[in-house]
Amino acid sequence: MLRSGRMSEGETAFQEAIKLDPSFAEPHAGLGFLYVARGQLEDAARELRAAKELDFRPVPAREELGLVLFVLGKNEEALWEFREVLRVDPRLVRASSGLGMTLLRLGRVEEAISAYDEALRLAPSNAHALYGRGLAKRRKGDLAGSDADMAAARTIAPQVGEDYAAYGVRP
Repeated sequence: MLRSGRMSEGETAFQEAIKLDPSFAEPHAGLGFLYVARGQLEDAARELRAAKELDFRPVPAREELGLVLFVLGKNEEALWEFREVLRVDPRLVRASSGLGMTLLRLGRVEEAISAYDEALRLAPSNAHALYGRGLAKRRKGDLAGSDADMAAARTIAPQVGEDYAAYGVRP
């Protein structure tokens, strides 16, 4: 329903499923993703937290919760979520990149570079990880490395700089 654009129907279906069985994590996660798509981030965080509390296993919901918390400026919570998700599945590029972005926002540049390096080890052409690592290298003073990473990222995804700016992470 989310992909078809019928969000109000999806919201109703998820809410009905929650009423039928409040202990089932999946409808909470689905409702959380729906709220993210609508830009209702506080509501998304509430539902994604509910899914996590009911069942630790929905890793995509926990990964999304980390991103929502990051966008809401709840950096320490986002950091914890990303680390927990990566503990469960260290192959998640989006979580490694989200961890890097959070560490970068917190000024922990060396750790951010390491997180981005891991994301790029898993997916060498990930534009967000390349751009983020470029930002971290710039803050470290490695201008040549920064320029190379950021140029490579823009070749893959020309809007990547605007994406990072929208998150409040700038050179």
